[in-house]
Amino acid sequence: MDAISVGFELADELLAEEVADDLELAGAKIRSRPKRGLVPIVPIVIGALIALAGLATIVQKIINGRKCRMIIDARTIEIISKVDCSIKDGRLIIITRDGEKVSVVDAPSAIDLTGLVTAATKGTVEEIKKIAREAGAKIELA
Repeated sequence: MDAISVGFELADELLAEEVADDLELAGAKIRSRPKRGLVPIVPIVIGALIALAGLATIVQKIINGRKCRMIIDARTIEIISKVDCSIKDGRLIIITRDGEKVSVVDAPSAIDLTGLVTAATKGTVEEIKKIAREAGAKIELA
């Protein structure tokens, strides 16, 4: 499977280290990783090349495991994933290639996150809504 370029933006140093470790476990090729022990610049950015299935695993851990809010912005070639753990609602906000926003609320662990990210990169809001609804998640258009 082809790898996609993803940049993770995190405000917490410990979470950044955990996400970087999770990325490596998911088979990602880390392009940039925060140096441990250095005073971080916020946001902390981790760059990675990862397969969509691996990215889906990371998203699952963040929104369902840690209950953090996550924004996946697919408007550029490199997908930007912003993680905000100060808001513990597990909401996944997706910005498609063409700039439309969809908020997935109460996403069950069985949701097809690979399909959601693929749909985001193609700019298809209707596909995102379909995948979310089929999994039993609520959606909100922004």
